[in-house]
Amino acid sequence: MSSTEPILQGELGNAEESLRDLGELRYSEEHELHDMQRIFANFDEFDYEVLRQEVSKQRQTLENLSGLQRERWAKVLKFSEAKLADMEAARDVLQERIAMKQKEVDWMNRDMEVLEDQVAILNAEIVLSEEGFGSEETAPIV
Repeated sequence: MSSTEPILQGELGNAEESLRDLGELRYSEEHELHDMQRIFANFDEFDYEVLRQEVSKQRQTLENLSGLQRERWAKVLKFSEAKLADMEAARDVLQERIAMKQKEVDWMNRDMEVLEDQVAILNAEIVLSEEGFGSEETAPIV
């Protein structure tokens, strides 16, 4: 056993542990991403479209009214427009959160690839060291 082999074994253990931890975190993040995508896919387009059409009808009705009726109808329209705006905002926020979560998962995938490469390199260095190809003066590649 060369003097660098224990160092390599320690680095290998650390890299493998980091890889496992990141894999668990990525699994959790992917699960959350899929949940968000499912919520967005099930976003009630029918309710949204019905509300959008209702607001349009309310605007048309408002044009034909006057006096007290117009004032009351304007309040109803204002409430419906606010509800529609809230629905649109919620959908937009969810889309943004999905995009951010996807980026996080992509970064984790790239980090895992780097860690997998590091584990492979350390394993190769250990094999070389065990076979006597490592040098006592050679520092491990990390």
